[in-house]
Amino acid sequence: MIVLVLASGRGKRMGLEMPKQYAKISGSPLLSWTLDALAASQFITQILPVIHSEDTVYYNQLKALPAKCIPPVFGADERFQSTLKGLQSIAIDNPDYVMIHDGVRPFVSQDLIKRLVTSATKGGSAPALPIQETLRRKTDEEAFTDVDRTQFYRIQTPQVFPFNALLDAFERFMNENPFPPTDDAGIYSWAGYPLTYVEGCPINIKVTTPADIAFCERVLK
Repeated sequence: MIVLVLASGRGKRMGLEMPKQYAKISGSPLLSWTLDALAASQFITQILPVIHSEDTVYYNQLKALPAKCIPPVFGADERFQSTLKGLQSIAIDNPDYVMIHDGVRPFVSQDLIKRLVTSATKGGSAPALPIQETLRRKTDEEAFTDVDRTQFYRIQTPQVFPFNALLDAFERFMNENPFPPTDDAGIYSWAGYPLTYVEGCPINIKVTTPADIAFCERVLK
């Protein structure tokens, strides 16, 4: 199985001089931790990083890339466009399944990957976590109303899909552009393909803020 690692984001909320995927955590770039975690999986045969065209200098500075990594391709301005570029670049290989993962989720576990791959025999699969905190919706400047949190889940990556079905879903989505997408599973489901959710992993965070960097540092110590 080929995994696309989406690493072309700008990460402006982090406030760093470089994109956050290249920020050092415990001595190594964040993206390196992600690539190493994926490379350890027996289910993954190749890793295709999807990077920004302006980040080649940063990417080329990564040391000791896993042997499973193949030369990167350039992404686009929007996440879903980057996914499509990655899918189109491996279409010649026509893999049975493809995995999509955020380059800034360094703590993907082998157990989670196994659950996703096992579940993907039924179609696509994605990890989900229930909301544990009280959830409220802001109705005006000062008023809030409670929301039933049992109806909401946090969706993570990696996500696994039959390759041809996902490529079809993305090409149809690009033609119709029906809604602002936030992840690949949403586009896959919109196209009418079956999707199964498996239990996610709380430590599998998406690094977004400086506090997340500090959390990663604590985990890796």
